[in-house]
Amino acid sequence: GGGAMREWWVSQKKNWCEICRVWTGGHIQQILKHKNGRMHQEHEEKMLKEARQREVDREKDKKDVLNQIEQIERAAQAAMVASAATAAGGTAGAPGRNATTVLVASREAEKQRIEETIDTVKRRRLESTVAAGVVSPQCPWTRHTDPNSGQFYYYNSSTGQSSWEEPPEFAA
Repeated sequence: GGGAMREWWVSQKKNWCEICRVWTGGHIQQILKHKNGRMHQEHEEKMLKEARQREVDREKDKKDVLNQIEQIERAAQAAMVASAATAAGGTAGAPGRNATTVLVASREAEKQRIEETIDTVKRRRLESTVAAGVVSPQCPWTRHTDPNSGQFYYYNSSTGQSSWEEPPEFAA
């Protein structure tokens, strides 16, 4: 009785689609059917669009940081020149030593301002990424469309569970 069942049952090969985050049959025809399906193509298009937007945002942030650093360097250079001129004109005993001290202090202040600017830009970038819904550390659920029925279903990436009903913790 039970032995015969074990001989007939064979585990079917499965394939995990990273783009759609779903399991499909592992045979080449099933994989191709999934990849040519509307759901997969929509997810792939969305993923590529988001990747391009992230790259544009990253370049913009990089350009902003470089512009801010350039402005800080210009302001620091002007301050150093003004401080060096004041220090050199105001001291008769040891002009070189005072000017060097002012220069070192000015560079330290400039370094501090640059680090603060970079931290601010990184924090803004993280906040905008979370606000855009790209990263949602609180909710592992994502909403998808069933290609056969057109209805929404929900998938939990941490547990691998799927549900037709919207989970209470899903942030719509």
